[in-house]
Amino acid sequence: METLNDLVARLEHSHPHSSLLKDLSLIQGNEQYNYINWVGLSNSQNLNELVFQYEKAPYPSITCGILTYNEERCIKRCLDSLGNQFDEILVLDSHSTDNTTKIINRYFPMVKVVYEPWIDDFSFHRNKLISLTSSEWIYYIDADNYCVDSTNKFKRVAKLIQFLSIDCIISPMIKEHIGHVYTDNRKMFSVKKGIQFKGKVHEEPINADGSIPQNITVDIMIRHDGYDPEVINLSEKNDRNIKLTRQMMEDEPSNPKWLYFYAKELHYANEDMHIIETNLIKAIDLYKQSTYKRYQAEAILLLCNILFQKRQIRNLNEYLDLLEELQPLCSDVNYYRSLILFYDIRLKTGKLLDALKLSELENNKYSFIDSSKDHIKALLIELYCSIDDWEGAFTLFDELQSTEARNKFLRTVKTITTHINKKI
Repeated sequence: METLNDLVARLEHSHPHSSLLKDLSLIQGNEQYNYINWVGLSNSQNLNELVFQYEKAPYPSITCGILTYNEERCIKRCLDSLGNQFDEILVLDSHSTDNTTKIINRYFPMVKVVYEPWIDDFSFHRNKLISLTSSEWIYYIDADNYCVDSTNKFKRVAKLIQFLSIDCIISPMIKEHIGHVYTDNRKMFSVKKGIQFKGKVHEEPINADGSIPQNITVDIMIRHDGYDPEVINLSEKNDRNIKLTRQMMEDEPSNPKWLYFYAKELHYANEDMHIIETNLIKAIDLYKQSTYKRYQAEAILLLCNILFQKRQIRNLNEYLDLLEELQPLCSDVNYYRSLILFYDIRLKTGKLLDALKLSELENNKYSFIDSSKDHIKALLIELYCSIDDWEGAFTLFDELQSTEARNKFLRTVKTITTHINKKI
């Protein structure tokens, strides 16, 4: 079967300015082309015909669905950002007690608001939106998200996927307040595929046959500030998630996803590290036996974080080997191995400090280099600085007799101070 990589190569050669090639470029990361299959050209069809038919093909209709409950802080920003990209905007509100629906009705009269009491099940409410839509496609945006790019990309992506009969689900790029970008969030799909959400929390869309849809990330940027502690009470959100995740663990005890999220939420709540570690190890063991692999790498990384905090380096290295085997291009493996090396260097630096302090303090020892032993003190100061012990460094600085050694240290401090002053 022809991959998208093959199609792109042929289009670049013979139709470099075509709409089809332009829209294919919305698929984020050329490596995705290698594993995305499409139906290919029929026997009676050539590439010129395909390009022509794509130019004439209509855009599918798309509904934007939003779940709301007391979102007066951000709902206007969210709706403003959508522009005219959607045929329909549906808001499913769980009887907000603030001004959420008043804001919608005042500024966005074209938005349809439907009321549904909250039942502690995100999938139920998302699936309700599917049942209410009149469009061919649906895109979900959370009220605390907003769209940065409003150049009709949603329509172009839907047209592309539908025209090429690619069986997949679409993820925009969601940028968090800390700068991290999520590329596997699964927010948009064709309604006629029979896809439904599953899970009371951390819900995800599942095919009608129970299989996990293929994810394709596209070049649409969304911003999210719903996990910014300066604007939201994360503890309340985390407590709610723990409760719902526990219910899912009871419903699906062999699903590693719930063990991972439970451990993650307990970790955020600063709960017992042993309980968190136990749940993560169990999740990772279940992943080895399961065909479901979402969040496997995240579970391993959270366990690596805990093992490093506990300085269980041997166990940490074992899980880093596993992560590297599963995700050979993951830079987090190098990050943790570097942390281990850095930790080892700091331990050895401490031993060096002890040895040098002993030499400097022993009055019966002498030096041919400098009888005042300022060279030893200068080295001690550098070692103190390397482990961020500035109090130790400045205390020893006061004992330096050598003007050259004192000036060298002051130049270092001045350089650091200059750079700090530029940033504040």
